[in-house]
Amino acid sequence: MRTKKSMTATIRTTKTIPHSDRSERDKALIAEYLSHLDLERGLSPHTLSAYRRDLFSFRRECRGDLAGASASEVNRFLSSMENAGSRPATVARKLSSVRRFFAYLKEQGKGGAAFPASLRSPKLVSYRPGSISVEKLASILAAIDDSFPLGMRDRALLETLYGAGLRVSEALSLSVSSYMPEAGFLIVRGKGNKERLTPIGSRMRQSIERYLEGGRPSLVKRKRNETLCDRLFVNNRGGALSRISVFRIVRRYAAGLGIEISPHSLRHSFATHLLEGGADLRVVQELLGHSDISTTQIYTHPDREYLRSIVREFHPLERAGKTTSKRPS
Repeated sequence: MRTKKSMTATIRTTKTIPHSDRSERDKALIAEYLSHLDLERGLSPHTLSAYRRDLFSFRRECRGDLAGASASEVNRFLSSMENAGSRPATVARKLSSVRRFFAYLKEQGKGGAAFPASLRSPKLVSYRPGSISVEKLASILAAIDDSFPLGMRDRALLETLYGAGLRVSEALSLSVSSYMPEAGFLIVRGKGNKERLTPIGSRMRQSIERYLEGGRPSLVKRKRNETLCDRLFVNNRGGALSRISVFRIVRRYAAGLGIEISPHSLRHSFATHLLEGGADLRVVQELLGHSDISTTQIYTHPDREYLRSIVREFHPLERAGKTTSKRPS
């Protein structure tokens, strides 16, 4: 039981660090850490923004200094996500962001000592990313009217997302100079600011050429200021296209045919269709820009009917059974 004297001391200690000061100190630590990630690891603005959201989300659960967060505050953070119905993958990602932040604080001697080192992330269920059939993709592309500038852009955008298996952020970061038709490659800047060369298919080349000749110039002319946008894909005012716009474009064409997909479904379909067609896993890994082949392997789990058909066709006992059944009695 606390004595009156000790309670008074606690109150005085709390008053020496006003809430506004703690808030500013927390913000400064987060800004410092994000700057470290930007300079040392070269993370994309989108990834840095995700880290920032995760850390400020956790900060709302902290009653004291962020640097001195305890196990109870981490548990409260986990409970709040669980009550909100967050998926295990989302919980694991946010927890990873917070854990890495506190590892950085410990390295710099700026706190994090009370953070539980043995905290486990929730188990993730392995799944095969959603993809759609070649026929459905063909119907979506066929639904695009490319007789006007925005239609030309939309066709080029979807052909590039699917034809090169790009992330939305990668497609949006493409500049006009990233397109190298003579060499037959796109220069793609992926996660961690890493560059890779992605082959340009004939369909993709045709749609991009048509867009560059008759679509993009008309859109860029609409830009009001003198600073021209160097991005390959621009909006209806000649500026850089946004992520939310890409989502709306893809879903609009798909929804018109009763198909539910996201832009990332086009990347998943690219990988799935290549592997189903016999492409080597290592080649697909390179094309997708995965640093770890285990990330690419999620596309290699065939469905059960396909497994049964392989056994029926190639297993020696199955083939022997077919031969026996054909013999005359």
